[in-house]
Amino acid sequence: MPEAAQHVTHQGVPRAFAQGNLDVMKVIRSMVDQISHGPRLHVRRISGGGPDMNIHEKNSLVEAGRAALNAAIGDMPMLAGIREEIARTQPLKGERIAGCLHLTKETGVLIDLFHAASTEIVWTGGDEVSTQDEIAVLLSDRGITVFGWRNMLSNEVETALKETLNHFDDGPTIIIDNGARLITAALDEPQRFPSLKYMTEKTTEGCAKLRERASREDIPFPVFLVNEVVTK
Repeated sequence: MPEAAQHVTHQGVPRAFAQGNLDVMKVIRSMVDQISHGPRLHVRRISGGGPDMNIHEKNSLVEAGRAALNAAIGDMPMLAGIREEIARTQPLKGERIAGCLHLTKETGVLIDLFHAASTEIVWTGGDEVSTQDEIAVLLSDRGITVFGWRNMLSNEVETALKETLNHFDDGPTIIIDNGARLITAALDEPQRFPSLKYMTEKTTEGCAKLRERASREDIPFPVFLVNEVVTK
């Protein structure tokens, strides 16, 4: 008889009570495991960190993430059109993308586009609170490596940044950044990233940091300053 079933009679009465066993807390824990949670699978909420969860919690987040992502795709028809084209032509096939950008449903649309283009992807949200767990779990469920979850600690954010940049054995070929933290780390040790082709930076602060650095030294990789694009 399975261990969990040994605690319950065929009428559903806890066997410990039927036998006069007064270990009430043991019985309660057994009943909670059977009724409320089901088997614990120790599935990591997001690759590389986050609290454990059971299969019911994971499935619930995946479904919520799929609904949120589909809603965002409906609001972003331009990216949806690009995704269709890029999935057919595969211009980015084999590229290794390291991203640091808020893990929201909108960013999920961009990541899904890259995934359709047969790229390898590792991503972090870059801060403590902007990550939508349902999006992070959905992407992880689709085979994308994600370092980030909602309500991270500051030291966990920093660790996630390092894990993202160091994920690929040969380094990323593309960096998509928010705050120039991945880019700065790559510029500090350019010999470690011989395959890096180009990078993008989103924020005003990050763009200013990179312009200031470029005034003092050559930047060996092309950097696209998204914040300065007129149509941003």
